[in-house]
Amino acid sequence: MSEPTPSRPDRVVAGLAAGSIGPRCLVTGARGFIGSRLVRALQAIGATVVAVDSDRIPRDEVEGVQHKKVDLTLRQRVDDLLAFQPVDVVFHCALTLAGDSVAASEVDAVAHQNTVGTATLLAAARAASVERLVVMGDVQAGLPRARKEGALARSLRYVDAAALQADRAGRLRTVVVRTGTVWGSFGDYVEWVLAGLIRGDRRSVLAVPAHRVHVDNMVRGLLLAAAGLHDDPAEVAGRAFSVLDADDVADEAWLQPMVSSLGYDGGSAAGARRAGPAGGRGVGRVELLSTRRALGWAPVVSYETGMAELVSGVHTLHTGVAARTAAPSLPFRAPDAALADPDETHLSFVVRERRRHSRKERETRLVDGAGRAIEQALSPRSLRVFVDGPHSRVAAPSPFPLGARPIAGLVSLRTRRPDAAAVVARILSEHGFDCAGYKVEESLFADHGDTAHGGPRDWSDGTRSPGVVMVGLAEKRPILAYDDWLSGWLGDVARVTAEVLPRTRYARQRVLEPVTAGAPPVAGIALESFPDIDNTRSLKRMYQAPSLVRLVQNMVRVLWSARRVFRLTRLQAAYLSETVLISAPAPSVGGGAADDPVAPGVEERL
Repeated sequence: MSEPTPSRPDRVVAGLAAGSIGPRCLVTGARGFIGSRLVRALQAIGATVVAVDSDRIPRDEVEGVQHKKVDLTLRQRVDDLLAFQPVDVVFHCALTLAGDSVAASEVDAVAHQNTVGTATLLAAARAASVERLVVMGDVQAGLPRARKEGALARSLRYVDAAALQADRAGRLRTVVVRTGTVWGSFGDYVEWVLAGLIRGDRRSVLAVPAHRVHVDNMVRGLLLAAAGLHDDPAEVAGRAFSVLDADDVADEAWLQPMVSSLGYDGGSAAGARRAGPAGGRGVGRVELLSTRRALGWAPVVSYETGMAELVSGVHTLHTGVAARTAAPSLPFRAPDAALADPDETHLSFVVRERRRHSRKERETRLVDGAGRAIEQALSPRSLRVFVDGPHSRVAAPSPFPLGARPIAGLVSLRTRRPDAAAVVARILSEHGFDCAGYKVEESLFADHGDTAHGGPRDWSDGTRSPGVVMVGLAEKRPILAYDDWLSGWLGDVARVTAEVLPRTRYARQRVLEPVTAGAPPVAGIALESFPDIDNTRSLKRMYQAPSLVRLVQNMVRVLWSARRVFRLTRLQAAYLSETVLISAPAPSVGGGAADDPVAPGVEERL
């Protein structure tokens, strides 16, 4: 689970004090989405907190919070915890609710954790003479039983019933705060939605849950329930209260701001059903009014405020989820990556669209939008943006790998900022693009003016370069040693293609290592510039062949040299137009074809 963004405990704890809630509190599930917010809120009112979780103990404990790693299904461990940590109130948040995303293979284990963990905690609390226990429940437990109810739903009904039946067992007073799908900045539900969008599974993830509550509204309900047990146990103890948002937003429109901000198709809200009373179909208005009357609870975060806060950080979260859901593969790393310049980094980001746009809109978003934003945010030493726009209307030369999303563009820059990769990924995300980023080392085989196919560069920065650029992504043949692969690419392949293809410029970027998690194992990025788009539309012009026989010969020469070093079935390429926003600084030594850094030990084989 991702760490939640900084919460707003001031709005959660308004009017509350440690004396009425309990100066000594214990929170189970304290590192979860709800539990961590609850711990922060208790800190804000001056309570001392024992934060219990089955996850690892954080290295840096916050003042006033003592972290304990405890498996709640082990009775002796829980008994020892309560014997040595006397508390006034226990908040039981270590539960997986019906609205959480649970893999089918994990349902039985999760249900076991819910039931056994709750039973063990109740028994240990009675034995330790704990006076107050607030249990997080699920609104589904208060609704009529479904005809076919799964193990998770049954476990939540048990938690609800067991907690209420434990009231007045010894000195223990209990209350259940039922909730629906808990949302907010980060959290399991939002991550599940993002993972579905990334997979292209819009239909299921945009089916908005009927019962939902913002995390701060939920935490407020837990705190008020604890205060009620202290101030008015006759009214609160032994009862269950539902806490849900009060929004009246049409289902399909509910996630629209988040989905749209990421550049996905959000669907139409036309004809969508309205949410029921106080946001929950199935939970009656009388029940929700009872919560307000008995606990004094009311939402402290509106839909508009909560969604605005979510959208403000959703691009960072989306980048992390995209990395975790990427196809599993070992990232490519050059064995000599440590020899890269530590002071200046050359980065290239392969860009793909989340939602298909027109060529003109794509160019505007990537060059004028993301490119200028990167320039302003990083002030890089050089910046080039390539895009599949209105000036590169030609089919991709390589359809492989099969099923891969087409390349929408490439962003290449030199910078001295150590956080540049994260900044670029965030900016691209904000403009509707996914990216795979790499640290690269560029060698220039031929620059503008070095060949007979075009003159030197005479256009200013910010002006689109003439012609088109073929950007190719290549993986190394696994059978080759790295030096042999690099020697073959920089040597034989470069020489053969230079003799055959009418290029005006040829730059090779060997990948040193990925800078975004989940990036495909690309070993090299080729940037081949051609003087005119018509070169790419005619095979005879592309391969400079006056006859069909010569065409076949030249194509075989190029493919034969490439197959020796690249995995041809994994090649992917696209024709893009180039805009140099910031020119690269002139090299202090060398230039043109001589500016060709290679790995140590390779020079003698070129």
